[in-house]
Amino acid sequence: MDDNILNQRAAFEAAHQAYTDAFAHFEALPLGDDRENAALDKWVAAMDHLIENVPAPDGEALAIKIELAATRDIPMYDEWIAAFAADARRLTERDQ
Repeated sequence: MDDNILNQRAAFEAAHQAYTDAFAHFEALPLGDDRENAALDKWVAAMDHLIENVPAPDGEALAIKIELAATRDIPMYDEWIAAFAADARRLTERDQ
């Protein structure tokens, strides 16, 4: 496996862990806690960063990004669709 793929995998894993940690922190807060809005903002920002800014190193990571996007109760952002398409194209070109 080349260094670029290893670097992408490390970046994806770090961003996914940041998302997971932010979600866990938000979920652990009691309803109505003063920190709830800040925790929600951090969780949403971590998800947005993972989906929009971190290339998927493989098909499994791309699936994770799409599944996370599907959990948001909103229409898909154009930036997300563009990020998914870019990941799919890059992975397809790499695997040929």
